[in-house]
Amino acid sequence: MAAGAMEQGGGVSRSFSALHRHYPLVIVMTLIWAVAFVLLGFLRPPIYQATRQISFDPNGSIQKINAPSTQAVAGPDADRLIAGQLQVLTSEQVVAAAAEILRQRGIDVSPQQLAQTFDVSQLTATNVIEVTARDRQQRVASEIADSLVSAYVADRVSVNEAQLQAEAAQLSARMSALQTTIVSLDQQVAQKDPSAVMARDAAVADYGSLSENYQTVLVNLGLQDGGVSTITQAYNATNRASPGPAVLGLAGAVVGALIGIGLAFVLEYFAVARQSRRREDLVGSRPNESERRATTRHSRRVSTSSLADS
Repeated sequence: MAAGAMEQGGGVSRSFSALHRHYPLVIVMTLIWAVAFVLLGFLRPPIYQATRQISFDPNGSIQKINAPSTQAVAGPDADRLIAGQLQVLTSEQVVAAAAEILRQRGIDVSPQQLAQTFDVSQLTATNVIEVTARDRQQRVASEIADSLVSAYVADRVSVNEAQLQAEAAQLSARMSALQTTIVSLDQQVAQKDPSAVMARDAAVADYGSLSENYQTVLVNLGLQDGGVSTITQAYNATNRASPGPAVLGLAGAVVGALIGIGLAFVLEYFAVARQSRRREDLVGSRPNESERRATTRHSRRVSTSSLADS
């Protein structure tokens, strides 16, 4: 154990020695990569992002907010409510309508291009959707976020109100019937009826699906109640979505330092290998003990023969 610890300590010591011998290389590589990344930050145009948040009230109208501090419905019901709305927001119909709104505002972009410039997401366990748009121009990023929200609301409002009310009543009646069925199946499960377990699970799954559709209908009905009049433009995009020169310079310094350290260890490896080969060559060129003895014996024989001849 002690020998292993000494060997490990020796390895660490050799590593620090290698870095000490090659520290100019590490410094040079760090500076080169840091300067390169800073220049990249200055040369590359920044990307800005604008955010629009939509808060849904299933029992009322839609409202848009610019800060996540609004009290929102939380829990699984909110998740079911938002799931359908996220699909609508990213649908081809809404994206195409948003592209048309942008063209009317002097921004020419195709639906395919527009689809690559934004993301939609749900704030965790709330009834809030966040639309985030990105562009190299602050104004364009703001317009993209606002046009998407406007297109989404217009798409939802276009649904016939009478049809929505009839659909809501039908879904409510089906949900009430399923609730009664679930209560009855719960009693059968309590009586250890194995066939009731699967039936109850199926009924609960159907109820969840109906509940999601019902929440969507309520949102669409809420949009009929003056929700469009609350629309305001998205605030100007001041947040950079891309890192600035300082952050890029720091990242470049880290990359350069790692590359320099790697090169230092590579150079040290080759230096040690060359030294080992030199030692082997020197050892190989020296006569060993048996060769020295043989040479000595031969020299003596030669000397004896010379004396005998004389």
